[in-house]
Amino acid sequence: MTERIPDVAPAPDPAEQPPRKRRFRLPRARLPHARAPRRPQWVTRLDLWLAELVVIHPNWLSAARLLVVVPLLLMALRHVRSMPTNPWFLTGLFLAYVLLDYFDGVAARHQRVEAERGRVLDKLTALPVLLSFCALCYSYLPMPLLGARIGLELVLIALFVVGRLGRRAGRLRTGLEYTTLLAMLMLSQGWAPKLLTPRMVIWLLGINVAFTSVVVLTALKVLQKRFIADALSGSNLLCGIASIRFSYLGRFDLALLFLMIGGTFDGFDGAAARRWGGTRFGVYSDDLADAINFGLAPAVAVWLLFDSWESAVVAGIYLFFTWGRLVYFTLNKAFSDPANFAGVPSPAAALLTMCGVVLFGDSPLLVGLIVGVAGVLMFSFDTNYRHVGRAMRGDRRIIYGMPAFLLSLLLGFVLWGTEVPVALMLVAMLIYGFLPTVMHFHAVIGRRRLEDPSHSA
Repeated sequence: MTERIPDVAPAPDPAEQPPRKRRFRLPRARLPHARAPRRPQWVTRLDLWLAELVVIHPNWLSAARLLVVVPLLLMALRHVRSMPTNPWFLTGLFLAYVLLDYFDGVAARHQRVEAERGRVLDKLTALPVLLSFCALCYSYLPMPLLGARIGLELVLIALFVVGRLGRRAGRLRTGLEYTTLLAMLMLSQGWAPKLLTPRMVIWLLGINVAFTSVVVLTALKVLQKRFIADALSGSNLLCGIASIRFSYLGRFDLALLFLMIGGTFDGFDGAAARRWGGTRFGVYSDDLADAINFGLAPAVAVWLLFDSWESAVVAGIYLFFTWGRLVYFTLNKAFSDPANFAGVPSPAAALLTMCGVVLFGDSPLLVGLIVGVAGVLMFSFDTNYRHVGRAMRGDRRIIYGMPAFLLSLLLGFVLWGTEVPVALMLVAMLIYGFLPTVMHFHAVIGRRRLEDPSHSA
């Protein structure tokens, strides 16, 4: 009897099979709207350290801010007899108000007790401070602008109550809000009148209103989140226009200040585009804002500083270098290293130029020299310059050096006026521009010594 073999087809040889066509799938992480910007590690460690110190419920911090700090601040502003009214006391109360808000958020996140009542209490605390500051500045600032800011704040509170506005949506807006409140406080008390003029605070409050309007329209789903990056680029463009306006008025220090504020918006619009995506016009709006704020605004300042055909030529040369660098950066973006810039970025060159305008307004030779240095550094495409924002995630020298540098700028302004922090900023931009070249020289000399030991001896 023969053994029956089951009727099973033999397994096909893999080598004889035609290759299967693989479907190409774009990784989800590479989509611009699917990857959120990571928080720097030092920020996370700082939050954890503060969370261990803050052991009380975050609602108690909100209550302390509302029932203790806010009344003391309002009484000091109203010049109650028993309250001191010196600048240091008022600044300390305002700083306590800001720090309690920050500690409240840290404690709520790490204790996982973000109750709705506590969040509403936290938002309601800001309303009396805003109303008081607007009342103090009503004679300096236009009432429609103040009314618009108060109305937007009420809409934000309503959106927060119904759950349409989260904490993440207000990080940048909160920073801009505190900057505006501090400027209004200094204006109402007459601090630094040469720097904080009513016109400057009007521009700052207008940018605040415009950005808050975008936040409100996004929360109401009138605007989509992918428009946030374009709104930040638009804020950068407004800062560039304000910088040109103040240069026309001869206030080059305020022009420098708005250029710095625009640079902050420019740093956030890329993160917003990676977090929420952007429109097809996003790249062009960013380039247009950079061309105005970091190209045209410093060029106009150089031209108006001396108001001659020679300064017009120097301004045109700077404008050529800046716009040429922006074109190169746009064309080379797909092949560039995201952690480094090829050549000095245009915001650093703009800061270098504007610092020269503020410090050396009586010396055309020095201003022309600084413009030339800025142009050469922008076109040094073979030299890599670190992206400061991305380097802050892991480089401890930048992590601890940046706050110390900002604190030195603030102390220099308070103690000695405008020229000291501008000089510090000029030195910092020169070090940032020439440090890679110095390091290259050091590396070449080191290789030379290794190849020829007798030369080193």
